[in-house]
Amino acid sequence: MIRKSLKRNILLVASAVAIPFMIAGTCSMSSYACEVEIVEDDKDISVEKGVARSPIIEYRYKMIDGVLHWRLYNYSDGYWIGEWEPVPIKTP
Repeated sequence: MIRKSLKRNILLVASAVAIPFMIAGTCSMSSYACEVEIVEDDKDISVEKGVARSPIIEYRYKMIDGVLHWRLYNYSDGYWIGEWEPVPIKTP
């Protein structure tokens, strides 16, 4: 009696392990490398497409003779705007 149930349990466990692998083996998946086209962002191209972007302009800071100065810098095009000016001190 014990032998029949033991054989049946071993057969069930072996089937439970083997059947998913057999089913997965019949399914096939293909994967291929995708080619990516690199396009350099050019102002003329973006304007032609109608995507006009505002430039990124922020202050840069520098200590000159112990006084803090600031100057605008255009990060989009990489050039300075204006001259170095002392930072105004705000008092409460």
